[in-house]
Amino acid sequence: MNERCKVLVVRPEPGLSETMIQVQEQGWEAIACPVMDIRPSPVFSEWPGHSIAITSAHALPALAKQPKDRLLLTVGEKTAQKVRKAGFLRVDAASGDRASLGALCREKGLLGDGLTFACGRGWRGQAYSAEVARDLGARWVEAYRVERIRSLPDEAYRALLDGEVEAVLFFSVENAVLFQENLTPEIRMQLRGVRALCFSDAIMESVCSYAVWRETAARNPLDILGYKKRGV
Repeated sequence: MNERCKVLVVRPEPGLSETMIQVQEQGWEAIACPVMDIRPSPVFSEWPGHSIAITSAHALPALAKQPKDRLLLTVGEKTAQKVRKAGFLRVDAASGDRASLGALCREKGLLGDGLTFACGRGWRGQAYSAEVARDLGARWVEAYRVERIRSLPDEAYRALLDGEVEAVLFFSVENAVLFQENLTPEIRMQLRGVRALCFSDAIMESVCSYAVWRETAARNPLDILGYKKRGV
């Protein structure tokens, strides 16, 4: 039986390469397994308004020309760190989901078209967080678009088929759904020996709905994965 020494990272760039390095630093062999591409919108010209809200750091490339002193609200602290690194000076973070971002906007009295939600459009055409923006009377603009990848990378497929995969790391529900849709019945059976490590309970619920795994867990996948001694 082959040694389970490989870990699939199911997320697109940006973020994929960084996570793969972290997996490798923990002693595992990381395999890129993106099931979507992120296509940033052209850079927006500066628009009038007092604040911008984003639900993903994927929106940042389209905001490159926005004033760096404009208030920018993010869905969570991890995204806020990337926003600060991009040079924005006034950044506030919600507690990790779209509902909390809407609540943060209301708490600060940020309503109406002076607030812009710069968000993504999913591969089915869905406008992320459009309902939250509408409830606040805010403007919604497309900052990036998700394009589906319709098959698993060959390296990931072979590693699963050969029983070499220890774990699959999931960072969003949409990635989990697209991973599922790319599975063959033969590969689905192989997941009985694999750990599904998920960033949230919602992602774990999604992966549990379509396959039987050796183990499922919800937390930062890198924290759950643990370190592997070389040659063990």
